Amino acid sequence: IVMVRLSASSPSKRFGECIILAYTPFWIGVMAIVVKTEWYEMFSANDYLAFAISLFIPCWMLPLFLATEEEKKTPYLQRYSIKANLWILIVSYLGSHFFTHYFYTVLGMKYSGPLAEGIHVNGVPLSMYFMAHVYFLSYHILLSSLQRILRGVLAGCHAIVVFVTMCLFFTTFAIFTAFAETWAISSFPYYTYPNFLLMLTYGSGFYGIFFVVSFPMFCRIDPHPRRQTPLFQVIIEAFGSVMVIMLLADIWRLCIGTIFNHTGHPGVPYAQKGSLII
Repeated sequence: IVMVRLSASSPSKRFGECIILAYTPFWIGVMAIVVKTEWYEMFSANDYLAFAISLFIPCWMLPLFLATEEEKKTPYLQRYSIKANLWILIVSYLGSHFFTHYFYTVLGMKYSGPLAEGIHVNGVPLSMYFMAHVYFLSYHILLSSLQRILRGVLAGCHAIVVFVTMCLFFTTFAIFTAFAETWAISSFPYYTYPNFLLMLTYGSGFYGIFFVVSFPMFCRIDPHPRRQTPLFQVIIEAFGSVMVIMLLADIWRLCIGTIFNHTGHPGVPYAQKGSLII
């Protein structure tokens, strides 16, 4: 029964999720090897970019080349894998472009070593834009599968009970994801914070804002075989989700504050003097 609830009822969605969930252990394993063996010490800025792109490309290509006969009958732009990848592409790009600067301003995060060199877009290493897509896609696909199990368990419950339970689930998973990512990358020396303990606690709450919004919004894509989400709606909802995230992040910055002392004017984090690409 659990497996039925775990699998999406839409064939295209079921196929897309299975492909990404199968790919997830592979890229995590590659990342673990690179970090644990300190292979990254041999990387230049261009090597980081090439590495990130090599993990990014399969997210798009695997669903295309491994498509089942049933999936091939679905028009390309109506496939779940395309919608999911496009949604994540928009959210991860805008998150890297804008939300990363809240990490700089609110949490005191900084890149160093080779990541501080090479090509940057709006002060963020270009390689991080590609990597964000990879792990955000896995996070959201996994969450989408898990929430179906919970919704199956809650079937028949009062609407208020379902709503409150799902809100708690999304919030808990959002904070857990933020905490787990921070902990997992803690041994990587070129991605640092002034106070790691505060980052795990305060920072996980702040970073969790992103996923509190993105997780339930992502789950709206193709919820049922008879309720397919138009591609244009996928695009609009992705942009809208980031706007809500930005508003919540700025409310946090202004009302709750940061975990380190600023030396400059505490303006909007990403509206600083600089160049598009350096």
